[in-house]
Amino acid sequence: MNTGEILTHEAKAVATKLVEKSCVLLKNESLLPLKPKSNQKIAVVGPYAESHFTLGFWASVSGKSSDVFTLKAGLLEQFDERQLFFTRGFNLYENYEQFGPMKAGFEQLNGPIEDESFLLQQAIEQAKATDVIILTIGEQFLESGEGASKTNLQLPEKQIRLIKKLAELNKPIIGLLYTGRPLVLTEVEEYFDSLLVVWFPGVMGGKGITNLLTGRANPSARLSMSFPKNEGQIPVYYAQTATGRPVASSTHSERFVSKYIDAPNEPLFSFGAGLSYATFAGHWQAAKEKKEMIYCSYELKNKSEHDGWITPQIYLLNFSAEIVQPIKRLVASQHVFLKANEQKVLTVEIPKTAFTYFDNQGDLHFDAGEYVLQLDILGKQENLPIKIS
Repeated sequence: MNTGEILTHEAKAVATKLVEKSCVLLKNESLLPLKPKSNQKIAVVGPYAESHFTLGFWASVSGKSSDVFTLKAGLLEQFDERQLFFTRGFNLYENYEQFGPMKAGFEQLNGPIEDESFLLQQAIEQAKATDVIILTIGEQFLESGEGASKTNLQLPEKQIRLIKKLAELNKPIIGLLYTGRPLVLTEVEEYFDSLLVVWFPGVMGGKGITNLLTGRANPSARLSMSFPKNEGQIPVYYAQTATGRPVASSTHSERFVSKYIDAPNEPLFSFGAGLSYATFAGHWQAAKEKKEMIYCSYELKNKSEHDGWITPQIYLLNFSAEIVQPIKRLVASQHVFLKANEQKVLTVEIPKTAFTYFDNQGDLHFDAGEYVLQLDILGKQENLPIKIS
C-alpha cells in the first residue's frame, strides 16, 4: 500500500479532527481566536512553523515527513500572505550528523544550520513590524519517545532567550508548544498571552492547529499529565494519596505540614486542565443507585456565543477505607457538544466498581457508606454527597 492510498481525502479530514480535539489550550487572555480577515500583521516565529518534522518519534520512522501539512501551509490557507511574516528564530537541530546516512535528506527538507545570533536578531526585527506574535517552541522529535529520558525538562536556553527578547517588544504572544511530554515552563509561562500545547500533531498538524487559532475549531482537550513547576516536584499527579498533615487543612505548625519550603505543592498546570473559547457552567442535579450502577445527572450550559465541545470530568474525592486512598480519582468523563447558549441535562453512568479499591494484600474491597463526587467544568468544581449501599 503506498502513501497515496493511505493519505486519502477522508483520512486527512479525520487526522485534522484529531489534531483539533487533542491540542490543549492552557492559557488565553482574550487573544484567541485570531481573525483572518482583519488587517492584523502576524510574526510567525520559530522553526516548527515551516518544519516537516512534527510527526513524533515513531511516526517519523514509519511515515514520511515530506507528507506533513505544515503550520505555514495552514496559515496561508486562511490568512492573506501579506499579513504573515515567517522567521526561523532558532535552529531546530544543532547539526544533522545525528541522522547518519539520512543527513542530506534532513538538511534538504529542513534547511541549513544558521548562526543563532543572526536568527535571533532576524526574528526580533521581523516581529517589531507586526501586531501579534505566534511563537513555536518545544522539543524536536528525537528528544521524545523511546530511549529519550531526560533530567532537565526546561526549554533550551536559546528558546528561553528568544521568548524573553520578543516579550521586550510588548506585543501579544501566542505560544505553540510542540512536545511529547510535560515540560517545565515556569520561567517563560508569564510571557505568553495564549498558550496552546500541540504535542507532535501528525501529518495534518498545520491545518488542525490553524483551525484552532482562528476559531474554526474550539479547543476541548484536557491534560492527561500535570506540567510540573520544576523537576523537584516529580512525581506530581492529581491522584496522590492523602498525607497525615495536608498543607491545606492540617492544624499543625506551618513548618511541619506536607509541603516544600522552596516551591508550592501544586504543578504549573494540573491534570485535566484546558480551556475553551466558549464559557460553560455545570451543576449537579441528582444521583441514584440502581443495581450495580450509579446514575448521576447534571445540567450543562454553554453561556457564550461560541459553539463548542466540553469535557466534563467527574472525580471521586477521598473516602474512608482500610488503606490510604487518593485525594481524588477520575471515575468518569464525557465529551459533549453544545451550540451557543444551548443547555442540556446529561446523565453519566458510574459502575460501583469505580468505588472499590485493593488492599495491601491484593484483595478487592467495597465499603458501603457516604462518598463525594466532584463535577469539574473548566476548573470550576461542585461537590455532590451520595450514599451507596
